[in-house]
Amino acid sequence: MKPFDESMLVKTKEYIEEYLRRRGIAPSLREIMRSNEGFFGVSISKVQRYVLELNRRGQLNYDKNEGIRGSEKLLAGKTKPIPMVGECACGDPILAVENIVATYSLPEELFGPSDHFMLRAKGLSMIEKGINDGDIMVVRHQNTAEIGDIVIARLNGEEATAKIYSKENGKYLLKPANSSIHEDGSPEYSDIIPEGEWEILGVVDSVIHRFK
Repeated sequence: MKPFDESMLVKTKEYIEEYLRRRGIAPSLREIMRSNEGFFGVSISKVQRYVLELNRRGQLNYDKNEGIRGSEKLLAGKTKPIPMVGECACGDPILAVENIVATYSLPEELFGPSDHFMLRAKGLSMIEKGINDGDIMVVRHQNTAEIGDIVIARLNGEEATAKIYSKENGKYLLKPANSSIHEDGSPEYSDIIPEGEWEILGVVDSVIHRFK
């Protein structure tokens, strides 16, 4: 068997840990492959070999059925309070509930030192991005975003919605992630073209799913 490239083992471990910190979930093997295609090429089996070696060394937890989990060292440590501030539409915008309804302690190692808040998703327009009705979105508080980010945007000073931040033909759009159509062929969930005053409240870092 070929020896391992120790520097690539370190890079792979660092990539997984940084991904966990920023998003709260582990990357897939394909995402790890894409992070360093110069080394892994298009070989998922090569990625898996390196992940299995990191698992053997106790630097992460990997199960072929459950995927990657952070090491106990990564998952342990300081927590920080993150407020839950109500519900946010994943469909037509609704009035944002700004009162804090609860505060939860989440691991700082996973979410980093940035300010966060949480919103409960309401509606189905973001299901193709893995956000279901009732899920909790952990949102990094910021007023800017990159194209393609899932943002929480406030429209007309009081309505808030979760959508994909996009730009087409020089115009900014808030796009749903649900391609369902009505019987007449029209989309069930339409793009929103912000009009009047609007702002980005934050970027969705991760999603806590409800299992029914």
